[in-house]
Amino acid sequence: MTETDHDYFMRRAAEERAAAERTDNADAKRSHIELAHRYEAAAAAVLGMPVVQLRVGRTGVVPEEG
Repeated sequence: MTETDHDYFMRRAAEERAAAERTDNADAKRSHIELAHRYEAAAAAVLGMPVVQLRVGRTGVVPEEG
């Protein structure tokens, strides 16, 4: 069975979230979470859902400025 694009992006998002949980390094954690968000956005886009770009800042996830 072939993995769909949506399934691939969701799997990668889960892998990045797991990597974020495993690391103690705050910068690495932010990077993994940001990648997870990007994969989730790609998964939503594949389904034709509207996507809001977010970025991970020092205070949490915030909408990306124009």
